Amino acid sequence: MRVIKNFIYNTGYQLLIIILPIITIPYVSRKLGANGLGIYSFTNAIVQNFALFGTLGITNYAIRQVAYFRDDPKKLNYTFNIVFFFQLLLASCSLLIYFIFVLTKGRQYLYIYLIQALMIVSAGIDVSWLFIGLEDFKKNVVRNTVVKIIGLILILLFVKGKKDVFLYAMILSITQFTGQLLMFPYVYNLVDVKIPHLKEMVKIFLPVFLMFIPQIGIQVYTVMNKIFLGILDTKVQTGYFDVSDKISRIAVTIPLSVISVMYPRISNLYSKNDEIFAKEEIVKTIQIVHLVSFPLCMGIVGCSKWMIPWFFGKGYLPVIKIVSIMASIVIIMSFSTAIGDLYLLAKNHMKAYIRAIFAGSCISVIGNFLLIPILHAIGAAYSVVLAELMVLIVMLYEVKNELPIIKFFNNIYIYFLNSFMMFIVVYTIGLVFNTSSILTTFAQILIGIIIYVFLTIIDVTWARDYAIRFFIKIKSRI
Repeated sequence: MRVIKNFIYNTGYQLLIIILPIITIPYVSRKLGANGLGIYSFTNAIVQNFALFGTLGITNYAIRQVAYFRDDPKKLNYTFNIVFFFQLLLASCSLLIYFIFVLTKGRQYLYIYLIQALMIVSAGIDVSWLFIGLEDFKKNVVRNTVVKIIGLILILLFVKGKKDVFLYAMILSITQFTGQLLMFPYVYNLVDVKIPHLKEMVKIFLPVFLMFIPQIGIQVYTVMNKIFLGILDTKVQTGYFDVSDKISRIAVTIPLSVISVMYPRISNLYSKNDEIFAKEEIVKTIQIVHLVSFPLCMGIVGCSKWMIPWFFGKGYLPVIKIVSIMASIVIIMSFSTAIGDLYLLAKNHMKAYIRAIFAGSCISVIGNFLLIPILHAIGAAYSVVLAELMVLIVMLYEVKNELPIIKFFNNIYIYFLNSFMMFIVVYTIGLVFNTSSILTTFAQILIGIIIYVFLTIIDVTWARDYAIRFFIKIKSRI
């Protein structure tokens, strides 16, 4: 029951994440312009790297450890204090280095860099991992929802033109920082907060650092491509890539929400040595991930030609091709994240996880240097897709003798065919309406969902059984 509640909370929040950008992205892209948005994307990518170095691989490590010891109050207190204060120490060091960088290399966008320092502070005091490890998603979801809505209101009130990049950065930084502070009253009700001895904190450096190594690689093909674009190309191309990246990563949050709910549950199963049930849960989760990710990918490709002009403005027409290329990462990234998080991280198989991420990082770096000078933002998009694909291939190879890989591909051809049929319908609707408008996009999405759900219930046994049980339950309550 807890898993279902957490999934509902998390999915509801992910839907909010999808809905809010429908308002903010077209508004901000028009007000700031491609150049202004590119400046924010470039500076934010840099500060995110400092935030990453300021927390190492603590989040995934902390979630797993809390899930391991959540039934033992003494060990839970110890785990929280060691992890939190170690995180705070690392973030403080990263913040100091960041200020040195800003004062020596970042004077062109000095004030933007300075206000974004709050994002590093926010990373240092982030305690969301405690609640995720305890499988209490409600508090995180409520906090994030309030912060997102307040941020949206402030953006609409104060961001009015191309000179408001600083205001935009300030709003996002302050709301994120405030959101972290709101969680601490709950923390004091769950654990006894005490500053541990430095020697105790140092003990977790190695396992945390092992978690950090793949995080560096992930940054290379998720954030560094924007930096490469900013250096090798124009800020306008960076802006085009950024909005394309946002669309695909907003879509991928839906299947990833399933994985994030199951990660602490499966980690807890492994801590109890219940491997058989854990592997069964992994197979079920991957099936759900495929069920969701295929139509999302096809839906983006089918809608982009008519959605982009009204969503971002006519100045963003090059985004249509870029986002169509990047849509495939919804499928690829969802699949690889399920294997990586639910098995390799949950089982602490860090070497295999690192090898996969390292392979993807190498492809990303090579692809960026070769393709960006020739294809610009499109080159960066191809680099991301190739990097994500390499990660998936290596992960499948790493687990081939440990997990029932064949079962991962059960029904995958059905998901593809149903999604392709949905794509044909969605694209045809666009041709019939023959105009870029919110009405066209709404019709495409609504009819696309109906078509896909109908076909899936007919073709997929477990989905049909679930639908029947759901309707019987609803009928019994009427």
